[in-house]
Amino acid sequence: MKAQTFFVVLQALALTLFFNFACGDDDDPSTSSGQANGDDNAADDDAADDDSGDDDSSDDDSIDDDAADDDVADDDTINDDTVNDDIVDDDSSDDDTVDDDTVDDDTSDDDTVDDDTADDDTIDDDTIDDDTVDDDFTPPTPVYGYYQEGSPGNWTWLESQLAVFAEYGLTLFLGMDSVDLGQPVLLQLLRAAETQGVEVRAWLLLPYASGYWPGELNVDEYTATALAFAQWFVDENIAIEWIVVDMETDVNLIAQLNQLIEEGRYLEAGFLLLEQYSPDHFAYASELYQQMVDDLYALGFYSMVVTAPMLLDDLADGDTFLQDVMNIPVSTVKWHEVSTMVYTTTFEEYLGLNFGPYVVYDYALSTLEYFPQTASIALGVSSQMETPEELAVQIAAAKAAGIERIQVYSYSCTLTHPNPEEWHAAFQTPAQIPAWEPSTLLLRGLLNLADQLF
Repeated sequence: MKAQTFFVVLQALALTLFFNFACGDDDDPSTSSGQANGDDNAADDDAADDDSGDDDSSDDDSIDDDAADDDVADDDTINDDTVNDDIVDDDSSDDDTVDDDTVDDDTSDDDTVDDDTADDDTIDDDTIDDDTVDDDFTPPTPVYGYYQEGSPGNWTWLESQLAVFAEYGLTLFLGMDSVDLGQPVLLQLLRAAETQGVEVRAWLLLPYASGYWPGELNVDEYTATALAFAQWFVDENIAIEWIVVDMETDVNLIAQLNQLIEEGRYLEAGFLLLEQYSPDHFAYASELYQQMVDDLYALGFYSMVVTAPMLLDDLADGDTFLQDVMNIPVSTVKWHEVSTMVYTTTFEEYLGLNFGPYVVYDYALSTLEYFPQTASIALGVSSQMETPEELAVQIAAAKAAGIERIQVYSYSCTLTHPNPEEWHAAFQTPAQIPAWEPSTLLLRGLLNLADQLF
């Protein structure tokens, strides 16, 4: 789990913005294939009516696909009570979006024939009724814990650390990839955790060759892997309830971007990033991840996504551009918990600015704004922090914003410090609003600018 993804993308976006402003637009409007002014009366997609080809927004009473009603051919949005495909209800033939309590395919529920998009309160009480997943689900809180990658060489070591997690009431977010599926030593660790009362969440990863982190590019492989792990947990009766999806840009793409930036090939880095923009494939990946969430839920699992905080700077303008170029479909999927990685040490490393607890507080507020029931936050990197107090004030800031689902990356990083028990105890720090920091305004201002321009 590396917030490095966030900053490589941020650098590439900043460079792209620079070249966009520096180079300007060389297009000559007079030679453009589209006309800036007036009506060419050939291809008709204008706002005025030329009475020739008709797909406009005014009515020529000849060919009817307009926004006004000529009562001749009817596919309009105004009701003439002859042919009914309107949005107003004439109680005659019914395929409208207003409810006449006769035939039910509406957006309001008359509880007669039910195929609507409102809630019939039969099985679930969500806001979209598919009788499968409950949109009103609120994950447990407080939940504190550490992320920790596993490997065939350290399952036994991790088993020896379970007593620490039990003592401090911490959850183990355990990293495992496809090569670990079915491994007896992993199974032994999971059973030991259950015996000692330690919650384990399965943080599922892929081999590096496949991108390591799940995202848009490896959606098929990842969703298959997640379902295979879930089935193994069910077959072995393992007490795991949560699958953690670490949605980040492909690690190999990040390596390419890093290399281009280090070599000063900034324009190429920007173009490589923009090449990732693919709305159709982004929609495809979103659908597959949503299906995965539904399938996991049917097997008895909740799905938690953890991702770059840049996600939050993508949502204000209502599009998914930043998520698309990063290949991270997050807001387009109904996760049971959404965690954003606010790693102050990585912010400082890549941006050269000082970041304290205020950036945690600010991003925590935004996470709650967009995901009020499911908000969560990840902090780090603990090995690069100097004292447990540095972690404590960040935890206090997250709590002050209203989030008590808090993870730290990582457990082994924390053990590099003297007196690691002081770091474990930091999770119990009470809420405290931090002082404002200008670096947060600069960081988020740049991201919002990028999102507005693209």
